Amino acid sequence: MSRGSKRIAYGFLYLALIALVIFLIIQKNKNVLELQRKITPCDYGTTAEGECISSPIENPTLITPPIVLKVDESHVAILALIKNQNTEYGVKQIDYSFKFLDNAGNLITEAKSVSILYPGEERYLYALGEDRFSKITDHATFSIDRVVWARASEFLEPQLRALGVQTIIERGRVIVRGLVANESSLFTKNIQVIAILRDRYLVPLFAATTLLPDISGLEEKEFSVIFPESQELLRLANVSSSQIFVSSQ
Repeated sequence: MSRGSKRIAYGFLYLALIALVIFLIIQKNKNVLELQRKITPCDYGTTAEGECISSPIENPTLITPPIVLKVDESHVAILALIKNQNTEYGVKQIDYSFKFLDNAGNLITEAKSVSILYPGEERYLYALGEDRFSKITDHATFSIDRVVWARASEFLEPQLRALGVQTIIERGRVIVRGLVANESSLFTKNIQVIAILRDRYLVPLFAATTLLPDISGLEEKEFSVIFPESQELLRLANVSSSQIFVSSQ
């Protein structure tokens, strides 16, 4: 074989070795990526439809500690202000609980409920508890038990507002009345209205709630939150200073 032929042969062999090394490196990286995908297919969880969540999602944040307010001689209402910090994802279902603890931190009882959270929404979550535990309100805690995420595109948030709110006393009961206005065009179901009564120093004391089954777009509907008969409520509540919170469930 001539010197020129040898050079050509060695050149092809050299190129073949380089190609083999590159192929082995690519194949190794591909295998590593495949293995990673098999181990962690959805690093940040899945939506309700089973889609992978591609970036970290911050769990709903508690804005204020739980507030425990009397409803009547038998029950208390527990509220917590919570916010969904995420604008790309909403909460299709949030299971939450309020726990009552004794002075030693032992669980006495708990109240559970379910709600939703729109992307970026802030709302009060509400549950009822037995009055015999109201003496340990400093030991009421809030916890999230389960969160089901969905993309923001799946949520159509209605614009709900309370109008013309009046607080009256009728037949020994405090009644908070008004209108819920749906300022969007969306038909909305399960509208919760929470009424809070305060004392003359504007300290929240009592709470109650009612539920409107539905409201059409651009419609207004009357609501009445009726508090049970209570001499304590009539004595302490400042009927000229009530708060209303409206949200769809």
